[in-house]
Parts: sequence; C-alpha cells; structure tokens
Amino acid sequence: MPFVVVVGVQASGKTTLLKEIGRAGIRIMNTGDIMMDFAVKKKYIKNRDELRYLDANNRNLYKKMQTSAFANVGRMSGNIVIDTHATVKAANRHIPGLPYSAIKLLKDIRGFVYIDSSIEDIVNRRKKDRSRKREDDSPTEIATDKSVAVAVTSYYASVLNTPMYIIENKNGHMKDASFELRKALSELFKK
Repeated sequence: MPFVVVVGVQASGKTTLLKEIGRAGIRIMNTGDIMMDFAVKKKYIKNRDELRYLDANNRNLYKKMQTSAFANVGRMSGNIVIDTHATVKAANRHIPGLPYSAIKLLKDIRGFVYIDSSIEDIVNRRKKDRSRKREDDSPTEIATDKSVAVAVTSYYASVLNTPMYIIENKNGHMKDASFELRKALSELFKK
C-alpha cells in the first residue's frame, strides 16, 4: 500500500486541487476529515475549525485522534494520496499535522508534495472562503507558516529518503497545477 503525502498551508488550494484530481479515480484520504468525523460524533467539537484548537485544550485527545486517523489510512490498500498539513497553526503556534508517530504508521511513503501559493493568493482565498473560520494572518505570518511547512516536509522527505515535489497553485491556473500534481503522483506511484 503505497502512499503519497500532499501538504500545504491553509488556503493554498491543496484540497481543492486534490478534489479535482480525485475525479480521475485517484484515492484521496483527508486525515483532518477523519479526525473531525470522530470528534464530532464524540461531541468534542462542533465543526472542522475547532479541531485545531482542541490540541491546546486536550493534547492527549488530539494525539490519539491523529494516531487513529493515520492508523486507519495505513491499513487501507491501493495507491493512496493523503491530504493533510505538515503543521497546523492555531493561536500563534504550530502543532504537528503530520507527526513522526503518524509517519511510522504509513509503511510505504513514496514521497511528499507541497502545494504552494503566493501570499496574495492565500490572503484572497481566506477572505473569500465563508465556509471556514480562517486565521486572519498578516503576509509576514503567512510567509512564516509557509516556511515552517516546507521545513517540516523537507525534513520528513530527507529522513525517509523520498522525493519532495513543490507545485505552484496560482489563482486561475488550477489546470496547470492539476497537471503537475498528476505527473508527480504518477512518478511517485510507479516506483
């Protein structure tokens, strides 16, 4: 069961891109959705955006939900793309969205893809997205978030000796980013 991990900061367009390529039959698992479903059923949270603040209130519960989500994905068969975050920003702190303990549960990670977007595109997407409670970060804070996410992702790629792709997802150019993502996934799953 090979895996490719796709990450990006909030509003990089990562999940939108993955939904686009998912229409072509690529199996995508969003670990945040798995965690959210569990937490909502247990009445720990009411919506997705409360999930990132759960760690501050109950760190052990958050870790347990992460471990459970990645363990569930790790037991699946076939080529699987994991939609997650390298880190999740909540209240001026970064918490692991992809902790090393989770990586150990995924036995055959073929590589990582970081979906990048300009700071301007991220700011605009966050303002337009009324379905989510997005952080109202300054451009400097977004640049820091991007740097932290790339650092964490490149670290894991280095530790696992796997490739890391960086794909630019510019507003109005989703077809280009989708093409590049499909190409990267094809190369990674061929190994």
